[in-house]
Amino acid sequence: MKRRLDLDLTRVGCMCAVVYLHAAYNSFGAPDGSLLWLTSHLINLFASLAVPLFFMMSGALTLSARSSADPRAVLCRRVPRVLIPLAAWSAVMLAYTGVTQGWDAARTGLLGILHAPANTAYWFLYALIPMYLLLPALRPMAERLSRTQWRYLLLLWLCLTLGLPTLRAFLPSVWQEVLTEHWTLNLNAVGGYLGYFLLGAYLDRLETPPRRSVLLWGTLAAALAVFAATWLDSVHLGAYSHRFTDYLCVFTALRAAGVFLLMKSLFGARPSRSPVLVLLSNCSFGVYLAHPLVLLAGGELWGRLTGSYLLGSLSRMSVFYLLALACGVLLALVLSSIPGLSWMCTGRRFRDTWRDASLWGLFPRRGQRPTDPDHPDPPFFLDNRGEDG
Repeated sequence: MKRRLDLDLTRVGCMCAVVYLHAAYNSFGAPDGSLLWLTSHLINLFASLAVPLFFMMSGALTLSARSSADPRAVLCRRVPRVLIPLAAWSAVMLAYTGVTQGWDAARTGLLGILHAPANTAYWFLYALIPMYLLLPALRPMAERLSRTQWRYLLLLWLCLTLGLPTLRAFLPSVWQEVLTEHWTLNLNAVGGYLGYFLLGAYLDRLETPPRRSVLLWGTLAAALAVFAATWLDSVHLGAYSHRFTDYLCVFTALRAAGVFLLMKSLFGARPSRSPVLVLLSNCSFGVYLAHPLVLLAGGELWGRLTGSYLLGSLSRMSVFYLLALACGVLLALVLSSIPGLSWMCTGRRFRDTWRDASLWGLFPRRGQRPTDPDHPDPPFFLDNRGEDG
């Protein structure tokens, strides 16, 4: 089964956006009219979709794989390829905390590791693992649901899990309690992110999606509307407003669905043939895991070299971001190139990564194609073919 160009492009774009979002986090302050704030605001239009799109791509691929219905395959193959790298990188981040903040802080982090990630960015995997554990039940369900049942399920999620919090965010505090449901009425599952998992599977199976022109202009119009609304709301609040870009809000879900369908419409019928694109796509899970360490250590080194930890201009921010992204990719490729560390740090065995997700992949042998390996891996970043070899 050939790789899909739309998923590779989306995965690499989301990887770059996530790294920028975390690198430029301090620039999301009060609107000051600076070029850096404006640029970060623009990039956040896509960066705020990265996590929902990752969930959607994972749902689209895993809920189409026959092996997802097998509890043994899920527990022995899929879950460890996320859980083991999460544990390894959490240990690295706790060690970094011990060196920089003291071992008491690292010990506190270790004791609370089940409810507080070693780094905030790793919360994503805390949500992904339960979704994988549910796959043996979700996969048969997804196969048997009718179109009406799919729509009913997603409409419940859109209205109750996303709709009520979105509406509450715009009400005066005195009225917010009116739309706060009793905890027993809450339909959230896996923090509400399971809806994106199912949404990706539904949209990927959609036989008659909207026309490409409708998707294109609708997505652009939604982006412009969110850009203007966020700007005005930020000026009104005196701080950056997340009410239109929060992961669990209706606006984000609709925009993510539009981007997912648009990419599928533009590139879904074309296979990935670029070795560089395939390499970046396959190492993106490693970049996601490695980039918090790169940003923390790189930020400290940047401050020593430049005499300031502040990234107050677009030029300084751009240089720091590009260096951090390059170092993250290089670190992921190096780790994928070492037997043992490849499995521990990226979730893929060296025999699967050496051709298309390691430094060796930069020098392919004659006749080797990026679609040769037939060992798809479960993490949302790692493979876009869905079936197990």
